Amino acid sequence: MDKRQELLLAVQDALTEALGKFDAVCKRHNVPYWIHWGTLLGAVRHQGFIPWDDDVDVGMLREDYEKLCEIPKSEWTECGLTLVGPCDDDMRHDK
Repeated sequence: MDKRQELLLAVQDALTEALGKFDAVCKRHNVPYWIHWGTLLGAVRHQGFIPWDDDVDVGMLREDYEKLCEIPKSEWTECGLTLVGPCDDDMRHDK
């Protein structure tokens, strides 16, 4: 296995862990979401990631997204995640 493939597998492992943490927070706050696009295709066709995929795609209704944005930052930090998006002042997201 070459270095690029090793790196991709490490990224996919980290994304799987992050999605699990995201799922736990969403369940705790009753925020429904779904996986879609390449994430859904990979789950069905490859029982995991599409071999070359390096992201996770989730979707939710607007009302649920607004509920997601109300979850305290401390809860995201506790599980090792940072929620960054239009509902946040963080400049890492293109508004």
